[in-house]
Amino acid sequence: EVGDKPEWGLGLCRESISLKGNIVFSPNNGYWVVWLLQNMGSYEALTSPVSSLSMSVRPWHIGIFLDYETGEVSFYNVNNRSPIY
Repeated sequence: EVGDKPEWGLGLCRESISLKGNIVFSPNNGYWVVWLLQNMGSYEALTSPVSSLSMSVRPWHIGIFLDYETGEVSFYNVNNRSPIY
């Protein structure tokens, strides 16, 4: 639940990631993250390069779906069941 928070980040990571040093959030480094930046008012997927996300409705609850068999991660708006990324 992200609700009406002005800023948030949400995602998942590989079990084998290192938490030491400078962490760069990207799928290449084992992190799958979406966030809302308060000062920019924009939604982004932290890919390489960063992907801007366009949403017609502000998400209140965000779901993360991991298809382990295919290695795919999906983010979606739970309230209207629309894909985010």
